[in-house]
Amino acid sequence: MSIAAAGVLRRAALNAFRLNSFRAPVRTLSAGPKKPAAELTFKEAWLSDPATYPIVVIISTAVIGCFSYCTFCLFCSPDVRITKTARSQVIRDWT
Repeated sequence: MSIAAAGVLRRAALNAFRLNSFRAPVRTLSAGPKKPAAELTFKEAWLSDPATYPIVVIISTAVIGCFSYCTFCLFCSPDVRITKTARSQVIRDWT
C-alpha cells in the first residue's frame, strides 16, 4: 500500500471516530405504551404526552367557541323564533 493511500485511510478512520463520538444515544421504542391504541384511556393517550397539549387546547377552544356562538344565535338572533307567538308570524315585521 502506498504512503498516500495509508494517510487517506488513517484520516478517514479518525474522522469517522470523531464524528461518531458526538452523536446522541439511540433511543429504543420499547419505552412507549405496551397496550394497543384501542385499549388506552383518554388520560394515557392524550395527557401523558406533552406534544398533544396544543391539540387539546385548540379543540377545546373550538368547541367552546361553537357552543357560545350557537347559544348567542339561539337567544339573540331575530331569525330564531322559540315562542309560539313569534312562530305564528308569517313575515317578520323588523320591530
